[in-house]
Amino acid sequence: MSYLKEEENSTSENITITQLIIKRPDGLYHYDNVSQTYQLDPQTIIFQPSTTEMVYNLLNNQTLTIVGTENISGKTTTVIQYAPNNIGNPTTVKIWIWNEKGIPLQEQYITNNQGISVTINSIYSNYSFEDIPESTFSVE
Repeated sequence: MSYLKEEENSTSENITITQLIIKRPDGLYHYDNVSQTYQLDPQTIIFQPSTTEMVYNLLNNQTLTIVGTENISGKTTTVIQYAPNNIGNPTTVKIWIWNEKGIPLQEQYITNNQGISVTINSIYSNYSFEDIPESTFSVE
């Protein structure tokens, strides 16, 4: 993956946060409204495990269920639900994977910690599959 551009809308306790993000092998870039450019987030490192590591972790650390298919904005998705075994709190994650491109369009994260339930709904949109000019990332 050379890059992935997405718009992420996360809602938690009736507060919605929108982020424009570009993920590249060299890091995570957030859109800055003031400079109108994407700025590298120096504190976020994108870990890129090997395919073998990803499959091993997926099979050994989660219980996966294919819930079915749903249509999101005219795109057919496969809905996958899983419960990570390594978090320690009862957690359920549901992801809507766009069948054509193999990327998430929506995610729901529900966890319970000491009697408090937190639900985070994220919608991923405005993906771009075209090359982004290097000038987008130049910092002066």
